[in-house]
Amino acid sequence: MKRSEELFLKHGPKNEADFEKERRELYAKIGELEMQRDWLKKKSKQLGLE
Repeated sequence: MKRSEELFLKHGPKNEADFEKERRELYAKIGELEMQRDWLKKKSKQLGLE
């Protein structure tokens, strides 16, 4: 547990710009996955699978 911060810092973004870039990419991916989920829910309802 003492080295957990070191592990995250070692493998995480190196600076603020990298952090912001990674954050934007992750939010974009979340949005993409939400759209796919909503589409699948709609289609499953149309097919009577829900």
